Amino acid sequence: FAVSSNYKGNLIVSSCKAKTSQQASIIVWDTKIWKDIAYLTGHTLTVTQLEFSHDDKYLLSVSRDRSFCLYQCLDGTDGGSVTLKMVFKKPKAHLKVIWGCSWSDDDRYFATGSRDKSVRVWSQLQSVGAEGDQKVSWDVNSELKFKSAVTAVAFASLDRSVKLPFNYLMGVGLESGLISIWTASQNDGKALTWSSYCQIEPSDCHTDTVKRLSWRRISPVHFELATCS
Repeated sequence: FAVSSNYKGNLIVSSCKAKTSQQASIIVWDTKIWKDIAYLTGHTLTVTQLEFSHDDKYLLSVSRDRSFCLYQCLDGTDGGSVTLKMVFKKPKAHLKVIWGCSWSDDDRYFATGSRDKSVRVWSQLQSVGAEGDQKVSWDVNSELKFKSAVTAVAFASLDRSVKLPFNYLMGVGLESGLISIWTASQNDGKALTWSSYCQIEPSDCHTDTVKRLSWRRISPVHFELATCS
């Protein structure tokens, strides 16, 4: 149902249509030996999208069970295979099915899009436990509302050496087939402030559910957006 690879290219993860927690396991494949090396548990229904953070530190998964999971990627010892360990799970992250997810290019945020007609942007929180250990969690930083179910979401990768009038650029695809582009400004210690950059003309959009979005930066200030339905 979903497939993704990390940026180093040594791991592939995949999921299949599932009605039980066993079927909802994420399979991890090692591209050096082309064999499955792990089965990640955490979801109870179909995992709808998988995406690695740009630094390959985390794997993010979202599911029909309305939750998301974060798995930390740990390098194997003595050249062994990478291992993944769940470090955070957010049950009921949305009111309905989560169809898509995307990391910001600096990995400070990730977005989830849901049938509940919203995109939620999550940021990392850190706290110190009773024994002095550092615990990491993720909470809602900001939220966007739409008139139709959100079925695809994608952050663009920006050239941080170039000053732009915004800090983040994101595309959102809807069940209606419409696509909109959003920008966000960053306020220190506060929620991202989102603004509608443009609504792609309906005649240039799809006539059915937008399944995936993917950006390509062709210059510091020019981008291409691929869409499928």
